[in-house]
Amino acid sequence: MELEVLPAAKGDCLLLHHEWEGKARLILIDGGPAGIYPKHLKPRLLQLRKERIASGVLDEDAALPIDLVIISHIDDDHINGILALMRDVADQREPAPFKIGRLWHNSFQSLLAVESASVANLTQAGQSLTAGLATELAASLNEEADDDAHDVHEVLASVKQGFDVLALAKQLKIPVNPEFSQKAIEASNGKPLTIDGLKITVIGPLKSELTELRELFAEWLKKKRSGAAETASLLASFSDKSVANLASIVLLVEQKGEKYLLTGDARGDKFMQAAKDLKLLDKSGKLPVSIFKVPHHGSDRNLTADCFRQFPAPYYVISGNGEHGNPERASFEFLVEALAGTEATVELTYTPAQIDKERELEHNKKHSNKFSAAKDGIVSFLHSQKNIKLKLPENHN
Repeated sequence: MELEVLPAAKGDCLLLHHEWEGKARLILIDGGPAGIYPKHLKPRLLQLRKERIASGVLDEDAALPIDLVIISHIDDDHINGILALMRDVADQREPAPFKIGRLWHNSFQSLLAVESASVANLTQAGQSLTAGLATELAASLNEEADDDAHDVHEVLASVKQGFDVLALAKQLKIPVNPEFSQKAIEASNGKPLTIDGLKITVIGPLKSELTELRELFAEWLKKKRSGAAETASLLASFSDKSVANLASIVLLVEQKGEKYLLTGDARGDKFMQAAKDLKLLDKSGKLPVSIFKVPHHGSDRNLTADCFRQFPAPYYVISGNGEHGNPERASFEFLVEALAGTEATVELTYTPAQIDKERELEHNKKHSNKFSAAKDGIVSFLHSQKNIKLKLPENHN
């Protein structure tokens, strides 16, 4: 089992490689924001297809099987590249180079129980919902708006993308959440599923979190129909508190003694409590893993030192380019505190210098005091941490 991390700007794009019954298997987790599919994801998938053809695993005209595609949650920097992939496959006149086996996706269709809709109805519903929310939000967002409000705007802008994904899945005959009876994916009893030789345990979202998401938007739709929908109350229900981020799919993936913790944009306190409730912790109150994919691009709003302590790992993955300030220096400080001198590797999708360049721009927009490389930068901080080894991509563009 191997986790490959592609540069995805401010988003996530992960490839999980494993073998089962003597065959190479592939899982795609998130596709990054706009531009990542043509620049990074598609070329890598084409390369994998070429390698399998050269090795005799695939015929010359065969599609590369992507056994499972997972969209951790509805947010443009996770879903956009998946939508681009599906459109690419749907638009192919010749046999498509890729074939998606099944899709895991907590869409609004599943969360709001929209039953048996046609492709046209799904797309139309998404357009209607997004247009209504976007119109209301436009009046409440301005240049002074904080990150939380912008996060909400981006998530709501992704609502139609979620409906479009469902429409394409229907068109391409891709099963959606087949292991969950086509219903929403949620943590229940902590018992793992066995899929293509992998043990996969759903740690998040909790059923209560999905219930909150359903209730929030059901109430909004009810008010919308009566003409009384209020953006202020909708925004108040978000932040990181963002319900869409709370509903991120969090997975523990295991094979041959290795354990990968994949967290999407989930809040650390939520999946910490879920792991405890699901009785996944050892006697010391920890769940050691081989790889910990750090949530929400290393945002310090999603992390604490205790989160790193509860899920100790020799290897951490942080996907982010500095946009919105992520990954934050404070997140690295939490990690160093939790490590307490033990060694670990941190894989970044961009160099610390590239990340700090973007973080400096973000900082100076919002604060009167200028960005200090020594006090605010991650370059200087990581350079001083002798127990942390960095793994950087060969291509940082």
